[in-house]
Amino acid sequence: MTLSRRMDHISIKTGRYLNSKEKVKSAFLRQIIDFIAPFEQSAMLKHEVQLLRWHAFTGSRVDNCLTSIPLMSSSLELHNSRIGAIERVDEVVSIYFSLAYIHRSRGNPRKSPSSVWSQHAELILGRGRVLENNLFPTFPNTIADGFIEIGGIRHELIPLPFKRKVAARLFLTFTDGAEVEIVGEKAIIELLGSPIYLEEFD
Repeated sequence: MTLSRRMDHISIKTGRYLNSKEKVKSAFLRQIIDFIAPFEQSAMLKHEVQLLRWHAFTGSRVDNCLTSIPLMSSSLELHNSRIGAIERVDEVVSIYFSLAYIHRSRGNPRKSPSSVWSQHAELILGRGRVLENNLFPTFPNTIADGFIEIGGIRHELIPLPFKRKVAARLFLTFTDGAEVEIVGEKAIIELLGSPIYLEEFD
């Protein structure tokens, strides 16, 4: 039985009507449950999910429930991620990831064990332009290597959430040997849809 159904079952079983304050807490708790649901598939987060289930099942205070949610760091790995399209409209370049590899960990994604997820994503660059290249990629295509450079720092694992106001440079090499270089500013990454759990990574 899902957490949401368990809550409905408890409300019916107790036969008690919720007052307005309790309704707000109940709605907020449902949002928390919806947020944590995908993480139930990760063995690394088993303990946190069990705590959340316990708080939801016993009707504990919402602030107690919040302390059970893991404080995770997330990053998007360019290597092996798949680009579905690159578009430029009104000086805005949009890079659409049909499959972005997302790492979630309790520490530094480069050093700490992480769970790996796939998700759709979009990288947007304002005042963007695609630099001329001898072999422009066809799409969809898979990234073999790449980075985004912000303030002289190159990110192969892009920290999430990602929103920068300064100039940015994206350079990608694809598995078929094609390359693309895009420059712009105010880079932002938006995750789209729901994440899909793939595996644990040590």
